[in-house]
Amino acid sequence: MRPLATVVLILICCPFAASDCVEVKGPETKPSSQNARITVLLDGKPRGNVKFTLTMLTRGSIITSNGRPQGNAKATDALPKMEEARSLITDPNGTVVLKDLPVGINCIEATDENYFRADLCLAVSKQVKNEVSLFTLNLASTLPPAPLSNVQAAAKDAAPERLRQLKGVVIDPAGAAVSHADIRVYKRGSYSEDPVAKAWTDLEGRFTIPLNPDTYVVLIRMPAFKAALRVIEISREGPDADLREVLQLGGCSESVVVFVTP
Repeated sequence: MRPLATVVLILICCPFAASDCVEVKGPETKPSSQNARITVLLDGKPRGNVKFTLTMLTRGSIITSNGRPQGNAKATDALPKMEEARSLITDPNGTVVLKDLPVGINCIEATDENYFRADLCLAVSKQVKNEVSLFTLNLASTLPPAPLSNVQAAAKDAAPERLRQLKGVVIDPAGAAVSHADIRVYKRGSYSEDPVAKAWTDLEGRFTIPLNPDTYVVLIRMPAFKAALRVIEISREGPDADLREVLQLGGCSESVVVFVTP
């Protein structure tokens, strides 16, 4: 039997160092009936309130690993393009039911507010109407890595910035606000442990995190950007100033091409 679909990875090169690239696996394609029940897990536990984006693929274009069309890429075969996507939310048990899926390739992107994500493509064939296919998706973080050695070096060598409180703004190189950036705060020398505080920037890229006087390492991350590290000292004698962080764009990315074999 010939496979209904093939997944291919294409590296899209960007003008950054190769060491900035992170390998991203493409979505797995599994056979399915026209009705599917999918359970989403995070660390082995059901995850509710996860957004599902379902897209039907037809021949035409290249789809990236983040589910968006990719320009400036080459392919030698007929490739799919996305029909209009629809969105669903998992219930408190981490489950969503997809009914009456069209025959063909249906791709699913599951994301939660903390930048955990999972992808799956279903090769749907016309079968018994009441049959339901069961699947499990395991969420994984899409945030850029921050190696322990890098954090330890920064915490050891950097002179801490003295502040009265931890508040500030996160922007991109063009000066635009970066909303919902992930911010985690660790006591200096304790990066391998759980953070003492974590927060996300608001729609204007701003954040405020109450902290007791001490020295901390602040880790700021956002998909498509490099991780940023700041070492701060919270002191009652410190200036009441904002921490201003400009996130730099990340390196290479991989595109996922899904095409239907005849």
